Amino acid sequence: MKDTIFISIAALEEPNLVKTIKNSLDSADNPETISFGISLQYESEPDLSFLTNKIKTISYSPNIDLPEAPGIIQIRSKIRSLVDQEEYFLQIDSHTKFKKGWDTKLLSDL
Repeated sequence: MKDTIFISIAALEEPNLVKTIKNSLDSADNPETISFGISLQYESEPDLSFLTNKIKTISYSPNIDLPEAPGIIQIRSKIRSLVDQEEYFLQIDSHTKFKKGWDTKLLSDL
């Protein structure tokens, strides 16, 4: 795959996750080259069925006080392990806003 971008998102009860995903795709020049790895920590997980892009998720309890609850480093490492054949890796927060053409600009900057 040429110029594919894997977006890593760790989301802990984040109400803006779906908005962030939609904004990343709507603002991209080449949304078909974007895939997602998302850690979902929700009592009630958001509906991601609208996504036609490649997506892989992992789920954790949102109770971060449990002794077995992973920390953010472990969670982000687990998301990183979901990368398949994407060429680029972008780690964002689940409440990120994108400018129009962000993907083209990112790749040209690299």
